[in-house]
Amino acid sequence: MDATDVKVLSAGGLTPASFAFLLPELASRNGSLRAVVLTADDTLAEKFYRDLDFYRAFRPGAWEKTELLYLPGWEQSPYRNLQPGLSSRFERLHVSQRLALSTPEDNWVVVASLHSFLQAAASVDYLKETFFLKKGRALPPEEFVIKLQRFGYTASDSVEDPGTYSLRGGILDLFPPGLDNPVRAEFFEDEIESLRIFNPETQRSVRLLSDGDRLAVGPAREFPADLDSLAKGRERMKEWCDAHDIPRPARERISSLLSQGVLTPEMDYLLPFFQDKPSWISDLSCQQSVLALLEPEVIRETEATWAARQEELFESSVARHNPFPEPSLLHQGFAPAVEASCWQARLEVRELAFGEEVPRVRRLRLGAKKRAADMASLEKMIKGLRDEGTTSVIVANSQSQLDRILFILSEHKIRAVNVKSESDLPKDPSIVALAQGALSESFHLPERRLAFFSEDEIFGEKQHTKGRKRANPNAVVMEDLAIGDLVVHGEHGIGKYIGLSRMTALATENDFAILEYADGDKLYVPVYRLDSLSRYIAAPGASGNAQLEKLGSGTFAKTKEKVKSAIRDIAQDLLKVQAERTTQAGHAFNPPDDEYRSFEAEFPFDETVDQAKAIQDALDDMTIARPMDRLVCGDVGFGKTEVAIRAAFKAAQDGKQVAVLVPTTILAEQHYLSFSNRMANYPIRLASVSRFKSRKEQNAIVADVAAGKVDILIGTHRILSKDIKFKDLGL
Repeated sequence: MDATDVKVLSAGGLTPASFAFLLPELASRNGSLRAVVLTADDTLAEKFYRDLDFYRAFRPGAWEKTELLYLPGWEQSPYRNLQPGLSSRFERLHVSQRLALSTPEDNWVVVASLHSFLQAAASVDYLKETFFLKKGRALPPEEFVIKLQRFGYTASDSVEDPGTYSLRGGILDLFPPGLDNPVRAEFFEDEIESLRIFNPETQRSVRLLSDGDRLAVGPAREFPADLDSLAKGRERMKEWCDAHDIPRPARERISSLLSQGVLTPEMDYLLPFFQDKPSWISDLSCQQSVLALLEPEVIRETEATWAARQEELFESSVARHNPFPEPSLLHQGFAPAVEASCWQARLEVRELAFGEEVPRVRRLRLGAKKRAADMASLEKMIKGLRDEGTTSVIVANSQSQLDRILFILSEHKIRAVNVKSESDLPKDPSIVALAQGALSESFHLPERRLAFFSEDEIFGEKQHTKGRKRANPNAVVMEDLAIGDLVVHGEHGIGKYIGLSRMTALATENDFAILEYADGDKLYVPVYRLDSLSRYIAAPGASGNAQLEKLGSGTFAKTKEKVKSAIRDIAQDLLKVQAERTTQAGHAFNPPDDEYRSFEAEFPFDETVDQAKAIQDALDDMTIARPMDRLVCGDVGFGKTEVAIRAAFKAAQDGKQVAVLVPTTILAEQHYLSFSNRMANYPIRLASVSRFKSRKEQNAIVADVAAGKVDILIGTHRILSKDIKFKDLGL
């Protein structure tokens, strides 16, 4: 791919969100829309992708038949001894496959950070080995399995995770990257008789595909995983290690696994060893497409700094005898990638206005994103836009947030309606449109008489997190298992890990962890089922040498049943106590008002479903005239503090004092800061008592609590002392 002159276009005066709105007009060429948008880092890429995702729904006409794709990269440097994420690999493979198989008639927009775009990719030829499942296709199931093994799929007894497959007689289950659910192919002799999508948790079919439907089955690894290809890669790795003085013992573990056909996530970093020549995302995407750079000067500066850092990390990695190749093999150079002659054009987008004429954009600033805006400022801005004949659109991430905004606007005598797309926009500019989605910033398009407001700039920036399953802190990881380690199987109890074995089961080879139980009995656990194991953790003061369970004795099941029975007894006692409490009278707090709705909207994260339910349940308890006694349970980082903050704010609003009891001095200070930051915009006085406060400071706080001058008091057991007397404690 030669680097020659490419037509360079410039679009000035555009913020990322406004460029996202105008991208279909600015990046389309000859009636088609094929573009790659690069940002300086992953955070900017994710924000821009969310902007585009909102506009794709809001402006369906402009995005007709255009696919939006997000290209992730490794979540850390290959040289830091950290494994790449599987979900990122599968998503990256899906995008790569989509690009490799696209036709000139296909429209797509790919969003990527600089680093993910430059990262080495699967080769075009390998991606084009993708095959399609369709009813009536004739191919023996065993030949399908050979293809899946070359693509790096793992055999399993039940398919629950992407990149796995299972063959049982005439039924082939598989979970290709890019699909939300796995697919089940039923064969009659050598022909596919039916195709079904099934639920990986229940293993039950949810949809029967029609005769015309076909499913693409592409690689689950970025390099071929058949034994011949792995042998070539192993030999290239050996040659590279010899050239870089990597001692044999340091590479032996990876080399041994490759010789057995066993692949681990860290082997993604060995991709160049399995390719005859380097392959890059630009090879897949540049044909007849536009490359857009958001703030090109920032991107170039970021690339120079990042490339220098990778060289430093590589030198350190080689010194630690790691077999991962140099940055030039794992990442494409910036200039060859962006200046390749195959790009139809390069569009450089800057917030500073100069270059080619583009529709004029005015940035709307309500205040600092980290802090909520003054509602009076928003009201004034909306009314000013209305007087100019401009329709205002407020974009919020959830329907509950839109409901809050609707309530707040109605309190300010501003009419608003919910809309799904730009065709639903009210003709009357005095009516504000409310749309659901994520938008990173606010801006005004005067020529279109249209203004967009992001909830992040109204209520403060939220942290948009992907819904990932939280890892079990006691989960077993293959690389961390040592011979003799004790583990707990969910069904069979405590056993001892004694090794790894490769065996054939259900006509397919797989790796099994071997667990030893009492009397020398063995249990073979497939490595893809390690989630059924947990590390054995002895009780405080107990010996770490636990007695092994006896397989088939039922002892472990009986122990679990005894625990369940004890829990049921405790639950009965708790229900009795709760029934007695419901007969007592208590204080009923006022229902949430405009101020409370504004406060909750300022929460800088999107509430999870469970968190929102806990908050609402607590509010419901508080508005009923009986004492609240509610326990909120959740793991670290799941948002329990915000539940307490909402309840404390409601109590303080109604003139009641709140006591927050925490177990340690450090937590007292942390919670004091958390509460203070959340309530900084409101006339609520907080205080904390702990050993960090001098006696003089504590005496002053005690006096203010007694006088009712402190609304919320946070502290350790010190707040239970006899000298602390609340004037009107409500929570």
